[in-house]
Amino acid sequence: MSETDTGTKPRKRRWLRALAWIGVALVALVAGGYLFLGSQAALDYVVRRAVEAAEGHLVIEGAEGSLLSTVRIARLKWTGDELDVEARETAVSWSPFDLVSRKVSVNGFGAKLLSIDMKKAESKSQGGMPGSLALPVEVDVFLRDFFEGVSAMLVNRPG
Repeated sequence: MSETDTGTKPRKRRWLRALAWIGVALVALVAGGYLFLGSQAALDYVVRRAVEAAEGHLVIEGAEGSLLSTVRIARLKWTGDELDVEARETAVSWSPFDLVSRKVSVNGFGAKLLSIDMKKAESKSQGGMPGSLALPVEVDVFLRDFFEGVSAMLVNRPG
């Protein structure tokens, strides 16, 4: 063997070993992220961020579950200029991986009590529907077996 052959084998091994450690680190990072998303701490963080982003319009109390599956909420309330909505003992089943494509897919939604309060219009107009019901992200709601043998899909596309 020449000197160059013996020098390249340890280098190749070092590169292979380094690549293997990088692969192990990536797998550990992905697994850790997945475990975190399934924790109550992750749900609490997302709820806190949603309430902060809503600037006082949203109240979420008693959120339990996992961001990876079903989330149960004791009380969910939205207070708007023209409409107040409150849901009690709510369960939401959704697909969090669709958030990567900036979309929310709700597979199931249920509430024991849903209250909608349409406020009186302060102007002289006769009320009616608001100018736009568009949400800032794309939302798909799949209602399977809503009525026996009938499936429905509600889709909102922003803009």
